[in-house]
Amino acid sequence: MQLLGYLSKIWDLHWKQYPDQDLPIIVPILLYHGNRNWDKGNKFSNILEEPAKGFEKFIPDYNYLLYDFSGLTDSEIKGNIKLRIYSYLTSQIFIEDFHKVLSIVIPLLIELEKQKTAMDYIVTVLTYIMSVYQEVSTFEELKQEVAKVSNEGREMVMTIAEQLLEEGKEEGRIENMQEMIGFALELKFGYRSKKLSNEIRKINSYEKLKDMKGVIKTADSLDEFKEKTNL
Repeated sequence: MQLLGYLSKIWDLHWKQYPDQDLPIIVPILLYHGNRNWDKGNKFSNILEEPAKGFEKFIPDYNYLLYDFSGLTDSEIKGNIKLRIYSYLTSQIFIEDFHKVLSIVIPLLIELEKQKTAMDYIVTVLTYIMSVYQEVSTFEELKQEVAKVSNEGREMVMTIAEQLLEEGKEEGRIENMQEMIGFALELKFGYRSKKLSNEIRKINSYEKLKDMKGVIKTADSLDEFKEKTNL
């Protein structure tokens, strides 16, 4: 249903911008990283009840390319560095072994750091790790944990922290936590969570934001997250 909404929005925008043109063909892609294997096939109609005879032609159906990361082992996650990091993080979102995640991701980030244009991506990945795992919520805590895995990784985190935050400023800590929460919500619940960004930015209590961060991991839906955090 989320894919169907995206298709509709893209076509609606295209029609408004180019009213005299036919709508373009879109190839939907579903990236799935749930805690069990995908079992709904690769067609929208697979989630609908069996239609009565003669009503099939009224179903708005489409196929999509399915990438199911939920059952992949570490050795099966391949590709370029960014894809390997993304695939690993999404496939491990329900794994509690924080240090295992660091031991896989940090060496890849160190390799990626050599590419000067990759810094924003590295920041995004580290921010995501801090938003999902309860062991860390600041760059200082992350630096200490990364040091257990790699001294080179510790230096990388220190460099990034110095670039992003002024040590000891509460405003920086709050802004960083707001960004973490927004990123984690979008990754777990999709684009619909962006509507909460403005509400999250209004919260100036670091402790409250930290509690909200913990809810992301346990909430099964965006509505459940909103209910538990009173948003």
